[in-house]
Amino acid sequence: MASRVEEEAPALATDEDQISEKSWQKSDREFLMVMVTFIATVSFQAGTNPPGGVWQDDNNPRYEAGKSIMASKQPSRFLAFITGVTTTMVVSVMQLLVLMNELPFKKSSVSRNFLYFTLGIAFTFMTIAYCSSIIALTPQSQLPQIIITLLINLVTGVVGLLILFYIQSRDVFVKYIRMTYNRCFSR
Repeated sequence: MASRVEEEAPALATDEDQISEKSWQKSDREFLMVMVTFIATVSFQAGTNPPGGVWQDDNNPRYEAGKSIMASKQPSRFLAFITGVTTTMVVSVMQLLVLMNELPFKKSSVSRNFLYFTLGIAFTFMTIAYCSSIIALTPQSQLPQIIITLLINLVTGVVGLLILFYIQSRDVFVKYIRMTYNRCFSR
């Protein structure tokens, strides 16, 4: 027959493991938030300032001032560049939103809801600014391809976020049910 101390030892180890796991998750989340923010910033900057810069004057009838030099001289590479940069930005913003959604909170408050609401507005207008910049930099002949690329990325990002939030909310609900079940039947 095992002593009470031996029976409780695994429970203590489990509690220490949970504390260690939560500590690791917190530091990991903080690191990921810094990295994702950095990636979003770099991709936004790269998209709004394309390699090669922009044409400075309208002396040549083939080029328009303010349009991307890369888009004019290498259209397929410009499309690949914009696709990559936009995908990177959309995915990093998705990751940032998911990480922020996982921040621990006990109860909802007006100030917390206001902060999340204004964060959503900021992300929306940042996306509008990014898309407007890309469209402004793109020569008229390539505009349809770029607009399709932007729309595909944005729709994919929104659908991906909705799926991730659904999965998270379902997991939170399942954890709540398990916790309630364990409280009721562990006695």
